[in-house]
Amino acid sequence: MSFSEKLLLLFFSAVALILVVESHRKTPLKEEENELERLLKYINKPAIKSFQTEHGDILDCIDIQKQLAFDHPLLKNHSIQFAVGEYKYYHYGAKGNLNLWEPEVSPTQFSSASMLIAGGSNEQFQAIRAGWIVYQWLTKNQSRLFTYWTADGFTKTGCYNTLCPGFVQVSTKLPLGLLLQPVSRYGGQQYEVNVSIYQVLPVFYKLFT
Repeated sequence: MSFSEKLLLLFFSAVALILVVESHRKTPLKEEENELERLLKYINKPAIKSFQTEHGDILDCIDIQKQLAFDHPLLKNHSIQFAVGEYKYYHYGAKGNLNLWEPEVSPTQFSSASMLIAGGSNEQFQAIRAGWIVYQWLTKNQSRLFTYWTADGFTKTGCYNTLCPGFVQVSTKLPLGLLLQPVSRYGGQQYEVNVSIYQVLPVFYKLFT
């Protein structure tokens, strides 16, 4: 085989390889399609009632027993139970006052003040964060109440607000994503938001503001 024939064969082999790779990349695997469908069902819960706040936010209300958290395999067949009387356990947690601001940020930036409770090694770093954040992707350039969680140092887990598996919203007055106003002004009036995170032993955490 001549050099030109070898070169031509090499060229067509490379083209065929590229086409195969592109076809595989553009054709999602069945597992990926199933995962996408599961996530869409997970997020798009039918609302019992929707209403608009004075700030223009649309809040969708769903059955408290049908929250996203109860789709998690570990919470199947669980229900919300409200404790009556005094706890016979120690409470672990923290609280703090966060000076409230609303700085301007670019689409690729965010600004936040939050309280962090964390533990574990670098590989198994576990953290719960709560406070205010200005982040265009999440808050439309406004200062809003938020939480963030990870169980493995942000390797495979990490989520905001009610998208976190296992998060159960019980307050009817303080939804996550709540617009926080008024905000502090440089040289002017200062405002704060109080945030508390407590673990009620043995199994769950509570967030208060």
